[in-house]
Amino acid sequence: MKFKRIIAAVMAVAIVGVNYGTSGYQYGSGSSAFAAEDTAADTTAAEKAEQVEVDGMTFKAVEGGYSLVKIASSTKDLVIPDEVNGYPVVSVREDLSMDSKHMDDIESVKLGKNVRIINDHAFTDCSKLTSLELNDVLEYVGECAFTNALIETPLAFPETIKTIGDNAFSRSQRIPSVTIPNPHCVLGEGFVKMTSIIGYKGSTAEKYVNNSQKMHLTFCDIDNENTPRDNFEKDGLFYTVDNGGYCLDNIRSDMTDLLIPDEVNGYPVVSVAKNLSMNSKYMDSIESVKLGKNVRIIGEGAFQCAKLASIELNDELEWIDDHAFVSSNQISELVIPSNVSHIGDGAFTFGSISKVTVLSPDCVLGKSCLYAQEIVGYKSSTAEAYAEANRIKFTALEGESLKKGDTNCDGKVELADAILIMQVLSNPDRYGENGSDSKHLKTQGKINGDVDKSTEGLTGGDALKIQEFLLGKRGSLE
Repeated sequence: MKFKRIIAAVMAVAIVGVNYGTSGYQYGSGSSAFAAEDTAADTTAAEKAEQVEVDGMTFKAVEGGYSLVKIASSTKDLVIPDEVNGYPVVSVREDLSMDSKHMDDIESVKLGKNVRIINDHAFTDCSKLTSLELNDVLEYVGECAFTNALIETPLAFPETIKTIGDNAFSRSQRIPSVTIPNPHCVLGEGFVKMTSIIGYKGSTAEKYVNNSQKMHLTFCDIDNENTPRDNFEKDGLFYTVDNGGYCLDNIRSDMTDLLIPDEVNGYPVVSVAKNLSMNSKYMDSIESVKLGKNVRIIGEGAFQCAKLASIELNDELEWIDDHAFVSSNQISELVIPSNVSHIGDGAFTFGSISKVTVLSPDCVLGKSCLYAQEIVGYKSSTAEAYAEANRIKFTALEGESLKKGDTNCDGKVELADAILIMQVLSNPDRYGENGSDSKHLKTQGKINGDVDKSTEGLTGGDALKIQEFLLGKRGSLE
């Protein structure tokens, strides 16, 4: 008989599941640490009140402590206590917002140090919530837990985080960054967008960013502290982390003159986002654009501005993507700097542009990228070829060619350029800058021929690189 009572007691314990909320997420067979805590909680369960009210908050007894189940009074700053009635507060119940009529008043939430679970839809209707302070033991954030909140503070999850559910922070588009130190954390679909995610290389965080092309996410290596981490907003412009600097990603205030700064938050602004116009509702007001000195890339469809009448590019600009300035019909003249190596299809499809000057002799020009009455460039350049192919008037620039590798400044890169370098090195009195030969080195040719950046000035390495380029062993001399 005694043996049967023992078996019955064991079966009764087995039937009871471990649940840190009144509904929603449940632990299965947890770690040994959880098992120890649950055993300790069982020994005192009889002493624990079923329900406790503290400071306008209602807590219900659950396995391991208490769960926040209702907010009965208005508060702007919700601080979930570490414990109530001598027991830890371990969770926030599912659908807390549904039974709490004051959720719209909440502007900030601070988790107590023992909260491990925020169940599904817990803070769904907190439309004024802008600040969220996590803790060091949080493990689970449920589906839509903070949907409709507008959080503006960085989210630094602890190493204990295991799951962040679908659409958990889907409406919060101003979160500067989300740090996920657990490389195996399960990340739900659309849990966050328009932010930078900081995690380890090869982690689920990195894979999530790589697979979420439409979420405007960037990945930051948690081990690399020499690059910016947080997205940043200043003067109505929103920047996301990009290639060791920032990318202009959104225009959030009305302006007529867009001045992209050289740097923000101590880091250079290196690019303009793809489809900036599509994501910014104030683009129709912009009449002028001036790039900061560090912008190297202008993304596809960035500036579709009907009133845009002035564009000032910079000397560091390298890439102008497809349709970057399509429909900007007020431009009359444009100068493309010499460092630009690519202009994408339909990049400058203006209706009224009269003249485009292309200072790079070998810039790759996409299909229908320049709608102009006149194109100005160097002889034998890609600009001249483009003008001829599209029956556009071409005017040659005066002065020597600026083409990389064109040591003799004849507008072409050929073996003669490598030979001139060797002649200069072997007989500088005849072929150097002040040489007696009629085909001596010119000042611009010295600059063009210096393609080996491992050494300064003309060397045999420059001649070798030019020959490798001509043989197809090198794709570019830039």
